[in-house]
Amino acid sequence: MTTRVFVTNFAGHDYSKAEQHGKLVPLTRGYVSFQSLDRAKFRIAETLLEHNATADDWLLFSGNSYISIVAAIVWYARHKKVKLL
Repeated sequence: MTTRVFVTNFAGHDYSKAEQHGKLVPLTRGYVSFQSLDRAKFRIAETLLEHNATADDWLLFSGNSYISIVAAIVWYARHKKVKLL
């Protein structure tokens, strides 16, 4: 299986160096509304499950720190470790 890099918020930055570590998979895109934070958490968890994220995949913090923290918590709860780029 190919290693993937899950990007917490895909918003037009240059991710070419991260692509060296695997296929990019966005967890969120662009603007994320903070009036529905539970939806953001649900979407992140849903995307990780859809793509069957494994402990060998990478998590790349990008964008708002809340989204990155939620992604790391969800990731850790599932895998008991987080590989960060």
